[in-house]
Amino acid sequence: MGLRERRERCGLTLLQLEALTGIAFTRLSTLECNASEARNMYLGTARRIADALHCNVLDLYPDEDAWRGGVSAGVTGLR
Repeated sequence: MGLRERRERCGLTLLQLEALTGIAFTRLSTLECNASEARNMYLGTARRIADALHCNVLDLYPDEDAWRGGVSAGVTGLR
């Protein structure tokens, strides 16, 4: 479930989410519509959104299967 679905499930508009998080409407809209932007979202941004939507930070990233135990599968060099 993406950011838009989570926001709508909470019954919030983008303007309301902007007021709750302090993140600009245009940035929130970009995160909802562009998966590559959401993948590269700063953790602080994700935390503020997750707090407002009462969900886990990892729930906001579009590639749920890319995360295992809080470590991105894209991280290299782990042994």
